[in-house]
Amino acid sequence: MIRFDRSRIRPGPGRRLVLDLFESGFEAIDPKRCVSEALSLDGERLSVGSAEYNLSDRRVWTIAIGKAAVPMSEAVSERLGPALVEGIAVTRYGHGGDVDGVRVLEAGHPIPDEKGAAAAAAIAELARAIGGDDLVLCLLSGGGSALLAAPPPGVSLEELAEMTRLLIRSGTAIGEVNTVRRHLSTLQGGRLAHRLRPATVVTLVLSDVIGDSLEAIASGPTVSDPTTYADAIDVLRCRHLWEQVPGSVLDHLRAGAAGKIAETPKPDDPVFRGAVVEVVGNNGRFSMRSSGPGRNGGWRI
Repeated sequence: MIRFDRSRIRPGPGRRLVLDLFESGFEAIDPKRCVSEALSLDGERLSVGSAEYNLSDRRVWTIAIGKAAVPMSEAVSERLGPALVEGIAVTRYGHGGDVDGVRVLEAGHPIPDEKGAAAAAAIAELARAIGGDDLVLCLLSGGGSALLAAPPPGVSLEELAEMTRLLIRSGTAIGEVNTVRRHLSTLQGGRLAHRLRPATVVTLVLSDVIGDSLEAIASGPTVSDPTTYADAIDVLRCRHLWEQVPGSVLDHLRAGAAGKIAETPKPDDPVFRGAVVEVVGNNGRFSMRSSGPGRNGGWRI
């Protein structure tokens, strides 16, 4: 449980009540607790929300991305024990730690760096080892968009970083920033889901986005993307950045808008059939479950 140093808070009317409310609020959205409450293991049967999986004939892996990646991974490791084959957790510098069965990597935030590129390569390599009968628990939290630096061919890491700096300095809203990022990534915007297929993917989300737009949280590596290359171009034009971002970025976005590069996976993509997403923590603590056709490939509130 998160605690305040109450001795350093000046006394006054309602002081104890206010601090109790703060602590209760932080406890309710504690990343480890949120994930632990979403998982239940009974023998070889793993329950994630309303979905159940028999682990007797499948391996379980975990991929965690975001500032809460370590505590979220701890919850999975403790719940599954030896049933967890392997995992990777990518978090920002200073937020690492030791997690049984999980390799913890630290990277730059909010500007992507070489460590983030190495982390993205490690996740891509892990995806190649995952079999079609396996189960992958993908744990997403805020900050994952910057931590997973996977620029497409023709765009360098330095150019991706420069574009990110320009967007941040311009005051561009995070949703718009991530619209551009998703179209300059080989893993985000649902592309990690493609790399993991045909494995079963369950995504647990700790949302830092008002409205819980799944594609915006860590730039949605395992969910569908409703935006397009044209949308990314519009963001840069509206923010008067089109003439400032690196030429390689412009070339890539133009090629995508012209149909020369495949779009990010959309809600009707078969890769999302049967996928499950649980929003395990947000300001309302509600969840989302697989429930048939919908905006994000079969999820509704």
